[in-house]
Amino acid sequence: AAYSSHSDGFEFVVADAGIGVLESLRQNPQFGDLSDSGAALCTAMQDGVSSIVNQGNRGYGIGLLFRKLAGHGGDVRFRSGDHALTVRGNSLSLNGNAEIAQRAATPGLAVSILCRRPH
Repeated sequence: AAYSSHSDGFEFVVADAGIGVLESLRQNPQFGDLSDSGAALCTAMQDGVSSIVNQGNRGYGIGLLFRKLAGHGGDVRFRSGDHALTVRGNSLSLNGNAEIAQRAATPGLAVSILCRRPH
């Protein structure tokens, strides 16, 4: 975990060196056919998606994160495997301005969140 506070806002990053989003979701047979880390990141953004089978109360963390950050003019970046998913804007949402891009492969998951101070 790391953080930075500056005149424009606040940023923090949390990362792990686990199996990553793709391998995690593939543990659930419903997502066994995911093709790559980009598809896995896009799938993980949907409410109710979890690596745990038949657990109706799981898979809402990313949506909750977006709802809590909405209106803060922030950016949220998820990095797992060989892809990064970035959502930008003043009204962060699961349907926000999302960009998916292929990157060099890294283990685990990193989440970077930037909240901008209003001007």
